[in-house]
Amino acid sequence: GILTRPSANYLVLLQPNEAEKTIIDEHPYINLAMDYVFILGVAFLHSVSVEFQFGTTEAVLGRKSPKEEDIEQQVKRVINLYERRDIRVMRIAADNDFECIRDQIRPTNLHIVGRNEHVGPIERCNRTLKEHVRSLLHMTPFKIFCTQMVIGAVTKATKDMNNIPTSGDMSDTLIFASIIKDLPTPDYDT
Repeated sequence: GILTRPSANYLVLLQPNEAEKTIIDEHPYINLAMDYVFILGVAFLHSVSVEFQFGTTEAVLGRKSPKEEDIEQQVKRVINLYERRDIRVMRIAADNDFECIRDQIRPTNLHIVGRNEHVGPIERCNRTLKEHVRSLLHMTPFKIFCTQMVIGAVTKATKDMNNIPTSGDMSDTLIFASIIKDLPTPDYDT
């Protein structure tokens, strides 16, 4: 598909290059793991693609726990992130917080784990994300962090985690984050 991205005063139409097309054609389906993670009192929807370890985070502002319509909107934004690149989200594994949106996200299959169970891939990513945020904030001269600083640290940590090549990456020259977000591949030599 064609992507649109605002740029200054006009819209730029983006087409996937040949390498990206090949990867998308070979991997048209994806499974996600999702959970809400709390970092310094701020709730975030955290998702990760099981196959490629590409993560997203989105803050839930103004309340301790999200309402059903918030959950639905956030999950649909994550699904649309993949679908705009013609990658279909086949299944979402999550805990019981997401049961309320089962019908709204069809045809995506929602797998809810049992009570007091966890979705392994997202729980591991939650721990990694928290540790990364902790190290970022530890480097600052502040002792108290406002909500915007926490959101900024989580955004930076997510971006950094997505820019690390993993064994699940489909190419030696591209990382999955650059395909999904339409960003240049990071230069690891500098």
